[in-house]
Amino acid sequence: GYTEIASFGGTLDGKGHTITGLGATAFCVECRGTIRNLTIDGSANGENTTWTVKGTTGVFAHESFGGTFENCIVKGYTLRHSKAKGEHRLALVCGIAHDGSTFTGCESTADCIIDHNGKANNFSAGLIGEVISNSGLGIAATIVNCTNRATIKATGDYGTNYAVGGIVAYCQGASASIPEVRVIGCVNE
Repeated sequence: GYTEIASFGGTLDGKGHTITGLGATAFCVECRGTIRNLTIDGSANGENTTWTVKGTTGVFAHESFGGTFENCIVKGYTLRHSKAKGEHRLALVCGIAHDGSTFTGCESTADCIIDHNGKANNFSAGLIGEVISNSGLGIAATIVNCTNRATIKATGDYGTNYAVGGIVAYCQGASASIPEVRVIGCVNE
C-alpha cells in the first residue's frame, strides 16, 4: 500500500495525470510546497474508497502550512466521521489550512460524499475543513475558482459545536480573532 509523505515541501506538477490506489490515505500529512494539475481518484471497480476518519483528514493533505494547491481534483471518495467525538476536520482537498495557504481551481466531484455522521465538535466540508490563522495577521487562506460538487451529509443530534460547509466549514484566528479568508469565484453545487 501507499505510505503518506510526512511533510511535502517541493513542487509536484501532475501535468493532468491521475493517481489511483491510495486507498484510505492522504497524499501527504503536511503540505508546505505546491501541488498542481493532479487528480486523485479513489474509485475502484466502480465503487468509492470509503474512509472512516478519526482526526484531521484531507485527500491531498491533512494540513497545509502555506501550501499551494492548483487544479487539484478529488474523485471517488466517501469520507465519514468515526463514532469518536472530538475536534476532527474532514474535507476532500485539505483538512486544515494554516496561514498563507492557497487553493486555485480545485474541485471535488459529484461522486464524492462527506458524511458528518452526527458527531459534535467536528468540521466537515467539500474542500477545506477549517482555516486557522496562527498569527492573526494578513490573509489566512485564498480560495479562487474552486468547486464543490460532493454531497455533504449533515444529520444527527449535534448539541455542541460543529460546522459543515461546501467550500470551507469553519474559520478561526489567534486570540479569538476571525481570520481574513478570501473566497473568490467559488461554486458549491
